[in-house]
Amino acid sequence: METINDMLEGAAQYEPDRIAVMFEERRLTYKELNQEINKLANGLIKLGIERGDFVMTQIPNSVEFIIIHYAIIRTGATVIPLNVMYRPHEIKYIGENSRACAIIADAALWEGNASVKKDLPALQHVIIANGPADNDAIALEKVFTGIDTAPEVTYGINDIVSIIYTSGTTGRPKGATQTHRSILSNVMGCCTRNKFTREDRLVCGLPMYNNFAISVVMMSAFYMGAAVVVVDRFDARKVLDTIKNHKGTYFAGTPTMFSYFLHEFKEGRDDVSSLRVTNSGGAHCPGEVIRQIEKTFGVTHLEGYGQTEGCGFTTLNPYVGVRKENTSGPPPFQLSY
Repeated sequence: METINDMLEGAAQYEPDRIAVMFEERRLTYKELNQEINKLANGLIKLGIERGDFVMTQIPNSVEFIIIHYAIIRTGATVIPLNVMYRPHEIKYIGENSRACAIIADAALWEGNASVKKDLPALQHVIIANGPADNDAIALEKVFTGIDTAPEVTYGINDIVSIIYTSGTTGRPKGATQTHRSILSNVMGCCTRNKFTREDRLVCGLPMYNNFAISVVMMSAFYMGAAVVVVDRFDARKVLDTIKNHKGTYFAGTPTMFSYFLHEFKEGRDDVSSLRVTNSGGAHCPGEVIRQIEKTFGVTHLEGYGQTEGCGFTTLNPYVGVRKENTSGPPPFQLSY
């Protein structure tokens, strides 16, 4: 496995009927997901998007987010996922800084941001998902082709897959570049530390435009040939119900999210017996909270520390071995940047 594209293509070839994505009542197998990604990737290439281009996305948590994210990567272009809360001036800055040639945006979000197009001369294509497109845009459904085989594109392991803009410590957001090599190295370490298998179901209640969700949850699931269970937004009640209804085995979130979980959880009502391991990051998780998580949910909780530049966890406590309270653990296996 040398590139991110190999993950899905390999799973689709060897276990086509295994579930890859679950979202509410919707299911996609690896074969179906891979075909949808190829149909969109071929359409984007037909539109003129190619290796070396930069494409912004502003899509809420959904199956469409996954298809769009991977389709852009499969064209050889670089994907730039945007915070769904961004307003025109923020999109303008990132569009100018990255020289993005296209944006794929949710219709409801683009309605309040469409004015930015006139300020971005490099933005040649506006593609609208989940709604009608005006005269200056094209509906996403019209970009899909009937070609469900992978486009003939050459990828390099050091090609930039994505640029995720971080707030940084001072000044304006800075774009952190991520390559096939750096993402796969981190995902391998994350899977090793959590002892993931293809039988796992990784629940994603984090915002999917965030590096935590993309690399730690989504990429890890596909690396193992497991399933990712998408929740449209974080809500403690909704996530607890999702874990129960979809037999989730893994959840990652911030310490604040877990505090909401502990407050919302009702023994006898919430069946989380399928849950095996949880991860926290984004802030320090106090030892007392970790002990409550493990006692209440019957899981092994691993605290970690990550940077967007590191493509996920740069340190993470082990599932098996010594876990020291109030530490974020050692670096995952075989980190490479």
